[in-house]
Amino acid sequence: MKVAMYLAMLATAASCANVTVLLDASQSMHPNGYNALLDQMQEWEKGLNGGVKVRYLQCSTVVREAPNGTRDVLQWHKENFIGKGSLIKECLSRAVSTRPGFLVITMDTPPHDDPVVPTPSQAGVPTFGVVLRRTAIHTKMDIAVEATLEDLEVVSEPVEEFIYNTMIDGVGEVMNEISAKFA
Repeated sequence: MKVAMYLAMLATAASCANVTVLLDASQSMHPNGYNALLDQMQEWEKGLNGGVKVRYLQCSTVVREAPNGTRDVLQWHKENFIGKGSLIKECLSRAVSTRPGFLVITMDTPPHDDPVVPTPSQAGVPTFGVVLRRTAIHTKMDIAVEATLEDLEVVSEPVEEFIYNTMIDGVGEVMNEISAKFA
């Protein structure tokens, strides 16, 4: 049953040409890590076809999104880094409201709040979690983020298909892998 739901979600997402990416803009990311994450997103975007629209939301104590008409959205996000607490509830609520083709959540630490109900995956939005590691090996923090994403039922099922754990310099490759599922 879960495999059938997974395939149905992928088919629905493939027909949609938009992606929402929740950027971890908490203080634990530090501006250098945050900018490296945005650089990886920029590299990933270069490989997308012209019909794909990417929406970025910064998740922290507030939610930030580049104003409509912003020419360089990723540069805007670099210049407007929040760098405060790790909250996800409002970001998820905003992301689901626009019914993206699929959703990607980036995190380096567990959030300090619980997500909204229904979660994106419960609302039928294929949702991936990308855990951002600081070292080449898995740490207790990485494992805690994975467990949080799974326990809060934020990512889609089967969970092992929707959670990635990578260092920041591997995010572009992970995003390509995720995007290939919807090609």
